Amino acid sequence: MKKVLASVAMMGSIAIAGMAEASLIAFDSFPGSWNGPVDNLIDSGFLISGNSQGYWIADGPNFCMPEGPGNGTHYLMTQNGDVPISVSSVSGHPFNLYSFQYAEQQINNYYAPYVTVTGHLLGGNTVRATFLLDGINDGSGPLADFQTGILPDSFHNLISVDFVAPNYLRYSLDNISVDATPTPIPAAVWLFASGLMGMIGLRRKKA
Repeated sequence: MKKVLASVAMMGSIAIAGMAEASLIAFDSFPGSWNGPVDNLIDSGFLISGNSQGYWIADGPNFCMPEGPGNGTHYLMTQNGDVPISVSSVSGHPFNLYSFQYAEQQINNYYAPYVTVTGHLLGGNTVRATFLLDGINDGSGPLADFQTGILPDSFHNLISVDFVAPNYLRYSLDNISVDATPTPIPAAVWLFASGLMGMIGLRRKKA
């Protein structure tokens, strides 16, 4: 009986291990008012990659350009918006993308009018969504420079996701909400667990 209960407990542990864990890519673990340009970095178990001219880590009003957006924290600032900023899980497991924050980098002819998000799905298909920028950017002023983009459920089971703007136009990213996709529990495991529970029931009836 003890062995049966131990096996059931093990099945519960496997099920818990298959649950998703939410993560927030916030870029706040990087010191200083700005770091860049950078190529690849890891934040909250996710790899953010571009190229050496792809992006900086910045801290709004403390950055070298006073017209940079501000939200009181560090964020990713693109150098060339048409260089894709790619996000993938360090573990290589599929993940879900829920939301992200985005803003103009500058209020002039260089800021991007929109950001396109392309998700590369497990299995080879792609999904895409485009988010317009509202033109608000007053740095440390009272207005909300960053907008929040909400992704549809089609952005689940991703292998990677790309953020890109048209031409060389610039934008900023922050607080990318992701989680690792739950590891599927094989049907055989559930059948085995059900059988064990049935054995427990029979033993109790006999007792």
